[in-house]
Amino acid sequence: MTKTYQVEVDGLAPVSATGKPDLVRAMKQLEVPGRDFLVVSRADEDYAQAYQHSPDGWQVEYREGSADRHYQTLEHQSREQAERLLWGWISDTPEWQGEADWRRLTPEDLAGSDEE
Repeated sequence: MTKTYQVEVDGLAPVSATGKPDLVRAMKQLEVPGRDFLVVSRADEDYAQAYQHSPDGWQVEYREGSADRHYQTLEHQSREQAERLLWGWISDTPEWQGEADWRRLTPEDLAGSDEE
């Protein structure tokens, strides 16, 4: 079964996507200087995102409907690992969360990220 999702790359309009090649193309667009993040979503409060701190320093987060179900990787990930985590989230691959260590973000963490 094909999963449809939205993908938004930093500075570009969101587009509908249906497969892994769409995610790979979106990740490639982050090679453009000044583009640092992408968000993939199924609904307003159901999304995953990756922020590129450096070529091999990616922070990945996902949110499952509400602020009390918002998680972030403990360590920065490689680009390849960030892509695997995002695809695992999109395709709802069993046990995809087990490929990284996560922490639940608190409301204070989330409020602080709005100020950056």
